[in-house]
Amino acid sequence: MEQPSSPNSTRAYSSLKNRLPAGPRFWILLIVVVLAAVWIGRWMHHRSTHVFSDDARVDGEVIAIASRIPGWFIDLPII
Repeated sequence: MEQPSSPNSTRAYSSLKNRLPAGPRFWILLIVVVLAAVWIGRWMHHRSTHVFSDDARVDGEVIAIASRIPGWFIDLPII
C-alpha cells in the first residue's frame, strides 16, 4: 500500500496502521480461536449424530418364575 504524500492523509494512514493488529501474537491467537471453534463444531456434530451407551437407560419388567410345588429340580428327563 502506498503511503500518501499530504500531511492529513499521512496522519490518517498512520492512525489506521496503528489500529490494525499485525503482530505474531494476534495471528497465533486467531489461529488458536479458529481451531478451537472447528474442534467444538465437529465435537457437537459428532455428539448429536451418534448414539452413546454411557448414559443409556433400560426400561423393562421383572417377572418372577416359580414352580407350583416347593423343592429343587434334581433331574429333568427329556422325552
